[in-house]
Amino acid sequence: MRYRVLIFLCVVLQATAISAQSKLDSFLTPSDTLHIPRRNAVVVTQASLGAVTLIGLNTLWYSEHKQSKFHTIDDSSEWFQLDKMGHAYSGYQLACLGAASLKWSGADKKQQLLYGGTLGFSFLTAVELMDGFSQEWGFSWSDFTANTVGAGLYIGQELLWDEQRIALK
Repeated sequence: MRYRVLIFLCVVLQATAISAQSKLDSFLTPSDTLHIPRRNAVVVTQASLGAVTLIGLNTLWYSEHKQSKFHTIDDSSEWFQLDKMGHAYSGYQLACLGAASLKWSGADKKQQLLYGGTLGFSFLTAVELMDGFSQEWGFSWSDFTANTVGAGLYIGQELLWDEQRIALK
């Protein structure tokens, strides 16, 4: 009797999981036409997360350091270029995320690249501007360039090949 109950529960739970998986798959499947509620959710989520992250960064990090008037630095020869690779990687990954989010909403390719592809560039430029007002650091043109290269690598490949053949990992 116990085994019958156990088997029955397993069958019911499996059917529930399959149904839930089907609904999740349906939800996660990109829309083939613009789905305005999804697009609005993407835009609001990205803007909110970006704003909260920048406010948090300013509150938890930059407020602990002395501020100054805006200035630039040349750190292009420091850290064996690992810092620049990190900037390019971040710009690329955020561009991928932004474009994929808009693709999910059914936005056309132009919007995916214009708004999604520039997500990383925009966010990282805001961080770089915050660096520019920090006495210990400064706005780094080489960081800015690496941010541009990362986002540009994503956007360029989409425009050239309509796919990512070179992925930063």
